[in-house]
Amino acid sequence: MENIGLVIADENEFAPVKAFAEQNGGTTGITSGDLWACFSIGDRQVYALLCGIGKVNAAHGTAVLCYVNRAQAVVNFGLSGALQGLRKNDIALGTGFVEYDFDLTALGYPAGHKPGQTLAYAPDVRLYDAVLAACPQAKPCVFACGDMFVGDSAKKAQLIEQFHAGCCDMETAAVAAVCAKAGVPFVSFRSISDDADDCAAQTYTNTNARKEDTLLQIFIKMIQNL
Repeated sequence: MENIGLVIADENEFAPVKAFAEQNGGTTGITSGDLWACFSIGDRQVYALLCGIGKVNAAHGTAVLCYVNRAQAVVNFGLSGALQGLRKNDIALGTGFVEYDFDLTALGYPAGHKPGQTLAYAPDVRLYDAVLAACPQAKPCVFACGDMFVGDSAKKAQLIEQFHAGCCDMETAAVAAVCAKAGVPFVSFRSISDDADDCAAQTYTNTNARKEDTLLQIFIKMIQNL
């Protein structure tokens, strides 16, 4: 049986997953300080982890999935702010994941670049194709990841110019980096909650509070497509 890790940052994003597990014979508990839910989809076992917001939490949760739960693939979903080419409620599918807030430009490196590591981590092709089959309307783009909520038009413009990113979030590149080091395939898809502009905070808050299960339904179809 293939083990699939699912890492989710926010408790409202996680709520539909927990409910699905409880309603379908799964289990829930706490490991390494994080809430998890375990359930089956066909012949695959899913270990879903509520890691908490931000890159450090995401990296820790992903490491648990890779090294404790022995996940053979890791998926991330959640909400993101639109930078370009996306509108609210669109589904973005990551073609690359970059840490925009890592900065060694004073030493001559490009923004986001870590010496000896790739600038933008790529998704696994098999997982990527499975998401696209589950959600043909998903819009491929680069995900810009950093430890801040982007709600500023100037910052938004900077991320577009520097990284040509389509959306922004606080976890995906950290998850991708851990998976790359662990040799575990990874993909992320996200629902657009706001426009990452001066009105983003209120729009995001309203969307997040609804605890919608759209991403969970795409995930279930994706796993069935593998």
